[in-house]
Amino acid sequence: MIEKKAAPNFQSEQLLVSAFVEFILETKDESFQLLQEFEAGFGRPDVLLYSLPMDHVASDVNSLATLNPRFAPLLSTAVSKTVQSLSSLALATGASLISARRIANELTGIDRLQMNDNSKQAFKIRPIHRPPFTEVVAIEAKLRDWRRALVQAYRYLQFSTESWVLLDHARAASAVKERAMFESCGIGLASFSTAGELHIHVFAENRRWDGGALAWRTQALLARSIDQV
Repeated sequence: MIEKKAAPNFQSEQLLVSAFVEFILETKDESFQLLQEFEAGFGRPDVLLYSLPMDHVASDVNSLATLNPRFAPLLSTAVSKTVQSLSSLALATGASLISARRIANELTGIDRLQMNDNSKQAFKIRPIHRPPFTEVVAIEAKLRDWRRALVQAYRYLQFSTESWVLLDHARAASAVKERAMFESCGIGLASFSTAGELHIHVFAENRRWDGGALAWRTQALLARSIDQV
């Protein structure tokens, strides 16, 4: 009886990620850009893919790139409607009134805040109606610890439209057997082989951008990465 040889595996997570990134750069849609080990505001995915549509509003990207990422949620339509005074700004940001005035000055400096002529305390924030980065895909890679990867990928749903776990194909069998866990969480499961083949076991759920605070912070961090290129 001839024994079946085990498929070769990646010797390190770094080698897995490097091979996968090379594959993605050769095959990805040109509308997507790729970042590695990017601090997205709530975790650091091994790979982050994002798109910036051609019809994006440049002033929105510039505002997000300039503003402290912590304050990016203030530019959402929902928050800007409720923050119309220094006291409400202080409450929304957890800052003192003095610090709130500094934040207001920062918003004024990027042309996002206009003071009410009839009051020294009231103002109006000019919001961003559509987040510039419409697709944000987070990918967490692991050689074998798929349960830990699943937990991390689930956290990435706080700021991404899709979240995936990427495994070494030679070691992916146990995770594939538990594909129902990935399906229930909306997390994609894929594996990559040393032969350069990508295997999709569970497709990620593509979620609408929910406009949460962490998602806005990621938008600002991505805007800054564009600004630095």
